[in-house]
Amino acid sequence: MIIADAGTDAALFSLAMRAKEAGVVRFAGCAGFAKQLVRVLDLPRSASRPQFDERPMLAVCGSISPVTLGQLSCARAAGIPMFGLYAAQQRFDPVEAALRRRGRDMPRTP
Repeated sequence: MIIADAGTDAALFSLAMRAKEAGVVRFAGCAGFAKQLVRVLDLPRSASRPQFDERPMLAVCGSISPVTLGQLSCARAAGIPMFGLYAAQQRFDPVEAALRRRGRDMPRTP
C-alpha cells in the first residue's frame, strides 16, 4: 500500500508514474489523481459502461467536492449502504455491523 499526499498536478503525475512502476493495480484518491492516472495507465477506451467486480468493497470518502457529493448521491440511490461520520468522536459501530452482515470484519488498529 502506498499512501501519499500531493499539492500539484505535477506531483500527482509523479505519484501515478511511481505507482505504475511499482505494479500497483488498485487506486483510491481524488479526481486530480484520477486525471493523472488516465495519462499514465493503458486503460481500455469504451463507450460502454464498465462491469464491476462483485466482491465486497469498502470505500471511505472524506471529500466534500460537488463531484464527490454527486457520486455519493448516486451510490445512495443505488441502495449502497452509507454512513456519515461527521464528528471525530462518532463511533464506527454502524459501519462495522454492515460489514459483518456481509461476512467481513473491520480491521482494528492497536
